[in-house]
Amino acid sequence: MGTTLNLGVKQKKYDIVDLDGNVLGQFSFNPSDTNLKQRYKEVSKELNDISSLMEKKKQENPDFDELDIYDSIVYEKINYLLAADVAKHFFSIMGPFSLLEDGGFFFESVLSGLGNLIMEEMEKRKSKTEEKIKKHTEKYRA
Repeated sequence: MGTTLNLGVKQKKYDIVDLDGNVLGQFSFNPSDTNLKQRYKEVSKELNDISSLMEKKKQENPDFDELDIYDSIVYEKINYLLAADVAKHFFSIMGPFSLLEDGGFFFESVLSGLGNLIMEEMEKRKSKTEEKIKKHTEKYRA
C-alpha cells in the first residue's frame, strides 16, 4: 500500500427527518466546500426548469408518465450539488416527483432543505473564521 494523504477534510452526517421528527434516513457530505453556493444556484435553476417542463407536459397530456427520464436528472443534479452520492438517501423515501400536501414536488422540498442547510453551515464557518481572525488581530488594534 502506498503513502496516504490526509486532506483535513471531513464529511458531516445529517439525519433526514419527517415533519414529526422521525428519522427516515441519513446522508453525509462536505459542508466546507466553497463551491456549494454556486452549485446550489445552478442546480436550483436547472431543477426549476425541469419542474416547469413537467407541469407543461402534464397539462398537454394528463397521461404523461415518463418520470424515469426526469428522475435520473434530479438524482444527478442532487449528487452534483453536494459532490457526493446522496440522492439515493432522499429518494428511497419517495420519488422525486411525489406530490406533497402543499402541491409541490418532493425534490423541491429536498432542494429547499439542502439550501437552508448549506447557508446555515456557511454561516457557522464564517462566524468561526471571523472569531479566529479577531483573536489573532486583537493585539494590533490598540
